[in-house]
Amino acid sequence: MNSFLYHIWYWSVTAICVSSHFFIALLCIFTPNFFKNHRKLSKLFIIIIAKSMKLKVITHGAHHIPKDRACIFMANHTSLIDILVMVIGVPYHFNFIAKKELFWVPFIGLDMVFGGDFLIDRKNPRQAKKCLNKVEKRLKKGWNMLIFPEGTRSMTGELLPFKRGAFKLAVDSGASIIPCYIDGSKKIVQKKSLKASPGDVHIHFAPPIEPDRSLEPKKNIESLMDITFQNIQDMKDQPRD
Repeated sequence: MNSFLYHIWYWSVTAICVSSHFFIALLCIFTPNFFKNHRKLSKLFIIIIAKSMKLKVITHGAHHIPKDRACIFMANHTSLIDILVMVIGVPYHFNFIAKKELFWVPFIGLDMVFGGDFLIDRKNPRQAKKCLNKVEKRLKKGWNMLIFPEGTRSMTGELLPFKRGAFKLAVDSGASIIPCYIDGSKKIVQKKSLKASPGDVHIHFAPPIEPDRSLEPKKNIESLMDITFQNIQDMKDQPRD
């Protein structure tokens, strides 16, 4: 399949899947666990999109993810497809935080709201704090979250400085942090581009990091930031065949 036909094919499949999922997933409201069933259906359609792109997601270390407590998956961020890759690769239900501008993307914005995800207004500190308070309550109930601690996609693939908010959530909620390194997504879809290429993406999961209750909150946050950054950097630097 040449490049032109490849792009026509996967964008057609994507448009059909996104619009179909939006309407079909509304039926999940009649099921006992709306959010989780909504996300399971999302995962099915995302896998279909990935297959149309000839995208394969390979996971390493998923056994490190605890089943019995809330986790915050913290991953590097280099590509538009990182959330899709994580939905495919993480074996448990999770929600995520995204910028509020995504609400206006047809079908996808409302679909995120229906799925229990959080849209944060980073330009409005008061609204952002309210949003994070809701996330904290969700974590305390045992739900998992995905957060990109860099706050934006990296142009070079190198880790950007981490934002404190994600780590404050971990300290306040007591959730475990799962450092994740996404390898290869930048080659599939680069930043500021909607063109894709076939290929493999690897997700590496490190063992959980727990907040240290013996430290005062500020030092606890700083410690978690340093340890998580180093964990992801170490996974990034690990030699691969």
